[in-house]
Amino acid sequence: MTTKSYPVPKPLWDALENILMVKSKELMKDIAKTLKQPEKPLLDAFKAKKHTFHLIDVEDPTDDRFECDALLCQSAVAHKCRKAVLFGKTRCPEHEFWKNPIVERKPIVQRVNTEENESYFVDTLGNVYSADYQRVGQYAENILTLFEIDEEEEYV
Repeated sequence: MTTKSYPVPKPLWDALENILMVKSKELMKDIAKTLKQPEKPLLDAFKAKKHTFHLIDVEDPTDDRFECDALLCQSAVAHKCRKAVLFGKTRCPEHEFWKNPIVERKPIVQRVNTEENESYFVDTLGNVYSADYQRVGQYAENILTLFEIDEEEEYV
């Protein structure tokens, strides 16, 4: 992946830095208040260190360096969290101490998206599954065939 740089006018960058500094100080005051500690030592420690800010524009959707890699099993299909992470970290604050669950590997090898933005999963045999691992169709020669199952009424 190549790194691109975009010029930002100095007044705009300075304004952004000032906003980030003000919000950082507000956050530290809120932390001190929550912990019932004096603000001054925390603010002094913050002022003692030089702070630099970096903006990252991720153009490549396959670049997952700045996404949380915690594995979530909220349905039959496990997926990554993908929330933003701090530079140099691999997990978001919510999953910082998360232990990835041991999941039974299903023979899923490919995700297929329809024109209606619905996602299905295809195994090595061409069987198509929904997100809750129900078989819903067949995939062959780049053609997705979904089964339509009508619930029959019980006739008396």
